Amino acid sequence: MATDRGPNPSARAAGNDAICISRRGVLTALGLATVTAVGCTPRRRGGADGSRLSARPPARRELKSAPESGLSTLDVRNARREVLLYVPRTAEDAAPPRLVLSFHGAGGEPTTAVGRFRRFADENRLMILAPASQSATWDVVSGGWGRDVKVIDAALEQVFSAYDVDDDMIISGFSDGASYALSLGLANGDLFRHIIAFSPGFVATAPHVGSPDIFISHGTKDQVLPIDSTTRVIAPDLLEQGYAVKVYEFNGPHGVTDSVMTSAIRWLNAVS
Repeated sequence: MATDRGPNPSARAAGNDAICISRRGVLTALGLATVTAVGCTPRRRGGADGSRLSARPPARRELKSAPESGLSTLDVRNARREVLLYVPRTAEDAAPPRLVLSFHGAGGEPTTAVGRFRRFADENRLMILAPASQSATWDVVSGGWGRDVKVIDAALEQVFSAYDVDDDMIISGFSDGASYALSLGLANGDLFRHIIAFSPGFVATAPHVGSPDIFISHGTKDQVLPIDSTTRVIAPDLLEQGYAVKVYEFNGPHGVTDSVMTSAIRWLNAVS
């Protein structure tokens, strides 16, 4: 089970302009964040609202040599904390790997975000990019789009320049990382075709682009982010907006079990 600590308690101090759940949800019952009324927007930071990523993979090209598989640390500009990349053994084959951008929970580390997918990576052609949040949790959770988006963009640019990756890209996370994956993924659905959110708490307000498929898991005994106030609000709202959403509820607490991961990978392979 994942060992991330869950939501960031400091989110309570986030301003009313910082976080919103999509349209009808509220998080005040969780005691985790102050959430404003329908239609609120996060604090503006760069670009239109700061949620857009500019990195894009180049046109397909032949690599001079097969990429070296395994785990490495990337030297990403402006990153104050670690950024990890796992390259699967299947990257040496003809078909390029599918990139998974994986986020840890509040207080977590990128090693956890890599480990979540690593045992599935070689068999399923998954390249895992796992940055650390620049503060205790992801920027939009505690004040608006900012430094984390810039680091993620720079990390993606670095990966795209060095590796040939499949267009079938995935964004994922757990807890605060799941909320971030949903929020950033919906704002960049022209880049990420799939979103995998493990026990999310909210969706930050941002213009939605594209139509990614969405997998959400949540424990029915979750006492950190209770399912009735989170996923059971988020999922119907996304369905109402026209997204294809798969919800996997399991009898357990706040975490990511083996059965959750297996179900997520099966779903991913079915929709890819």
